[in-house]
Amino acid sequence: MSLIRNLKLSAFQLKLIALFSMLLDHAAKITGNEILTFMLPLGRIAWPVFAYFTAEAMRFTRNRFKYLMRLAIFAIISEIPFDFAFNDGRVNFLQNTNIFYTLFLGALAIMSVEWLANKISMEDFKVLSYLMIAPFFLIANILNTDYAGFGVFFIVMLYFIKKYNLRLLAMLLGSIILFSPWDNIILYHEFNMIWFSVGLLIASLLIYFYNGEKGKHSLKWLFYTFYPLHLILLILTTFI
Repeated sequence: MSLIRNLKLSAFQLKLIALFSMLLDHAAKITGNEILTFMLPLGRIAWPVFAYFTAEAMRFTRNRFKYLMRLAIFAIISEIPFDFAFNDGRVNFLQNTNIFYTLFLGALAIMSVEWLANKISMEDFKVLSYLMIAPFFLIANILNTDYAGFGVFFIVMLYFIKKYNLRLLAMLLGSIILFSPWDNIILYHEFNMIWFSVGLLIASLLIYFYNGEKGKHSLKWLFYTFYPLHLILLILTTFI
């Protein structure tokens, strides 16, 4: 118990866990390995962690424009291997798009909400600024990005909930409500799919132990380049 109480995880450590989780998820889906498929619920850890740190980046980055540009560039770079991995090689930059699209639209939605809030002088009407989420929610659905419009909403929610404990609660409930495969569970009675919620729960628990520090290592570009590179390597393994 004391070990759990004293557990502290840096941003670097949490992102490494998320990368490993994503690797498990994609390896299972691309290779069809039965053992890896059994571990798919652990692959659900990645998304809430990436969403959380996108919100954190928008909160603390010194240059939002550069951050948005990095997301946009890697969205384009990653789309070709993403389409070969998940869309039968049909490359389309405007349909069934990768996670960087979602992160980019979420970050852009945050900036848009804040821009409109600053334009509205009357405090009681500032809540109307949240309507700026709608176009980005819609665009994400049209592009069918990973996690789509709810992914954009999730990022914005994590950014604007200021109190840490409330943010954790929102992350826990929001990730399970929005991203669990309820359609499979309720409509098709595939109750085994409820295990996918376990990964979402673990992600929220891991963030609970976040110490608010970057960590000893930054390796910023690792977290960007890993996405397209691991997809390419996994695709190549299917030809072996």
